Amino acid sequence: MPEGPAAGAAEPAYAPGRSAWTGRPERAALVGMAWVAALGAVCVAGFSLGGGGDAAVGALVGAGLALAVLAVTWVTVRLGRRSGPREFALLLVAGYGAKLPVVVLAVLLLRGLVGEDERTAFGVTTGLGVLLGVVVEAAVVTRTRAPYVET
Repeated sequence: MPEGPAAGAAEPAYAPGRSAWTGRPERAALVGMAWVAALGAVCVAGFSLGGGGDAAVGALVGAGLALAVLAVTWVTVRLGRRSGPREFALLLVAGYGAKLPVVVLAVLLLRGLVGEDERTAFGVTTGLGVLLGVVVEAAVVTRTRAPYVET
């Protein structure tokens, strides 16, 4: 007779390596990156028509910053896909800790944006991209394995 849980007992939903849970958050992050890239393309096209080349550059930089923020989410999910819930939560917190300096550094480097159109395009595109990123990260978290709790 096998030791441990009864034969045929269901495995907890958070079991490391369980394929039903490992791909979903990663796919959500990749789909989110595709959506942010599409949003960036629309913003670049719109701002280039409305504000010229400087506005298009601001929108392009804003889209790049939003993509960089989501890339950190994708890397976090990729690293944590075979870990338990506590380790995955720690990786998510570390990912947020990595995003903050990236955003602050980008804003400090880009403070030289002198044109009004350029700053507006950057702000709108970054804001919309980060908002879309928050939605994607919520999808990543909700599609991630839930901790198994015995009562």
